[in-house]
Amino acid sequence: MFGKYMVAMMLLGLLVSTVWSQDDKNTQQVYSGPQVGEVLPGLIMKLGFGSGAGTEVDLVRESGDQPIVIVFVHKRSRPAFGLANAVMRYCEEEGGEELHHGICFLTGDPTDTANWLGKIRNYFPEKTPVGYSTEGIEGPGSYGLNRNVELTVLVARDSKVTANFALVQPGAHADGPKILAAIASATGTKARPDINKYLPSNQAAQDAPIAIDPRLMTQIRKINSKDATVESVGEGIAEIEKLVKDNKPLQNQLGSIVPRWVNSKRVDSIGNDDHQETIKKWAREYAPQMKRRAEAMDRQQSPQRMSDPEFTGLLRNVIQKSNTDEQVNAAAKEVEDYVEKNPAAAKELARITNTIVNSDKLSNYGTSHAQEVLKAWAEKYRTDK
Repeated sequence: MFGKYMVAMMLLGLLVSTVWSQDDKNTQQVYSGPQVGEVLPGLIMKLGFGSGAGTEVDLVRESGDQPIVIVFVHKRSRPAFGLANAVMRYCEEEGGEELHHGICFLTGDPTDTANWLGKIRNYFPEKTPVGYSTEGIEGPGSYGLNRNVELTVLVARDSKVTANFALVQPGAHADGPKILAAIASATGTKARPDINKYLPSNQAAQDAPIAIDPRLMTQIRKINSKDATVESVGEGIAEIEKLVKDNKPLQNQLGSIVPRWVNSKRVDSIGNDDHQETIKKWAREYAPQMKRRAEAMDRQQSPQRMSDPEFTGLLRNVIQKSNTDEQVNAAAKEVEDYVEKNPAAAKELARITNTIVNSDKLSNYGTSHAQEVLKAWAEKYRTDK
């Protein structure tokens, strides 16, 4: 009897100690960067875009004794981008010239990051300095940043840290209000900032976890499996196309998954070129953030600015870099059929193709065969014959 009692007590003690250890693990404080009260070291980063692209700036030295907000992005993710963008919008719209602010991306490949930043320049507020550290994935050694978090947000005044946020899983609504309150305190602002004012209208939906339909998840796993063959990937993609067609909830679910494959370059190892292009198309069409980014790049880099989205989509199909000659011809046939029924589209096609052909950027558009198609259209549809 006594032996059974002792065994029971030992098991109970082991269970309690295990629970306490797990609780300690879950509630353990995460640290990243200088803590409150510590001096903020200088921060040299290279600007990613704008007139000063590639030049070095020291955000801390430029701020002097004025308030400053620095967001370090350790990992590229939708929640991290959403929160960083909202914080910078608040700084730019409410802080005035006396509130210094900037975003510093941490990377193991500065060249790749510099090229990538040039493609997303329209995502962040216009006046916000956005750049990258050249000191590796952990950033400047003097900062003691934690590579296991997604964001580190520092607020400082008089060269000393007044607030530090080390975020493993950042969320705009969970962390945004606390960060904005800390910034308002550093600037002496009495009004309580509302994070919703600085978020896109659909940010709440983006931040919420999305339950994935089992039918869709089955095909996702088939595509993403390490053992997937070109044939099985093709079958999975075909099934997904059937599932999401005219089904907005499933499109949203797909849009919450595929951007991660695109941003992490996982997509480059899936199936063949056609499969990869289909997945990238899903990201552009079904992920709100990726769709806005694609539209911004179109406005910035391409003369394709017609308000008709169907026409723009048809043109984009023609200039896909991964197209075969047969795919170019098929996509071109769709464009020609469309403009035949739409005189306004024919005029727009003339404007676009002549702009491209008469510039020095023709080689940027699609394959060599697609470029020949564009030249033929410039002649066929030009209005000054």
